[in-house]
Amino acid sequence: MMQNHEKYRSFKQIVNSFYNASEESINNNVKGTVLHTIKLEPRLIYNSYNKNIKIEFKIGNKNMYTLKNLILFYERMINEDYYEYGTKLGFKHNKDAFEVESIGLLNYIMKYSEIIKYANETSKQYTNYGMQLDDRYITISNSGLDELFDILKGKSIEWQKDGKEKLLYFEENNPQIKFKIMENEATSEYKICPNIDVYDYDIIQGKDYTYLLIKNKLYRCTKDFKENVLKILEIFRKNFEEEIIFSKEELPMFFSLVFPKIKKNIEIDNIESVEKYIPKKLYVKVFLDYDE
Repeated sequence: MMQNHEKYRSFKQIVNSFYNASEESINNNVKGTVLHTIKLEPRLIYNSYNKNIKIEFKIGNKNMYTLKNLILFYERMINEDYYEYGTKLGFKHNKDAFEVESIGLLNYIMKYSEIIKYANETSKQYTNYGMQLDDRYITISNSGLDELFDILKGKSIEWQKDGKEKLLYFEENNPQIKFKIMENEATSEYKICPNIDVYDYDIIQGKDYTYLLIKNKLYRCTKDFKENVLKILEIFRKNFEEEIIFSKEELPMFFSLVFPKIKKNIEIDNIESVEKYIPKKLYVKVFLDYDE
C-alpha cells in the first residue's frame, strides 16, 4: 500500500513551489528597495558633419555609473530585478525607485531601448551576421529629438561636439537674430548684415520642429521663424557672404516683400533715409447710412 508521503508528493510539490515563490518575492521586495532617490543624467554626442546625435546615460544617486547596456537595463526594469552597478549602487529596478525629475528620461530610455532590443533580435533571426544597433547609445531620430527636447527644455546637460566637451542649454524660444540695414552714402547702396556668424550655426530637423544650434544653445524655432528668418540666413551661408549689397532702387521691393515677414528682426541704421519705404499700418473706418 502506498504510504501517505508518496501519495501526496505531487500535491506537496505544488504547495512548495508556491511557498518558495512567495518567500522569494518577499525577499526581493525588501532587498534593494528604494523610493525616489535614483536619478538619470543624459549626455549628448553630436557630429556636426553628418548631423548625427547620440545620447548615453548615467545612473545613480551620490555615485553615478554609466549605463553600458540599455537592453539589459530595459529587461531589469521589466522584470523588476535587483542589480548592483557598483559597491555603492544596488537597487530593485522599478519606476518608484527614480526621482520625479528623472521619470521623463526613464520613459524615453524604456521606449527606445525596447526598439533597439527587438530590432537586434529581428536582425539575428533573419540573418546570420545582421548589423546590430549599439546598445549603449540611443541614436536620436527626428521624432526622438522632439520628445527629448520636451523633457529637457529649460535645462543644461553635458554634450560632446566633434570631440569637445561642453554644456548644452535647451532653449524653447527663437534665437535673437537681427538683420541690420546700413546705407553707404558714397555709393548710394545699402547692405544687410546678420548679427551672427553665418558659418557658426547648425540647423537640425526634428519631426515637428526645426532646431538651431548656436554655440552652446539648442533653440526650438517656430514655423514662422523657420520660413522667414532662417530662409534669409541660409542665403548668406550658401553664397559665402557676410553682407548682401543692394541698390537704392531696390528699396521699395525689399520693404514691400521682405520687410513685412521679418520686421521684428530688422534693425535700420539710419531710419530717416528709408522711412518713406516702410509700409504704413492700415486702418479701417466704417461709415453707416441710415434713414432719418
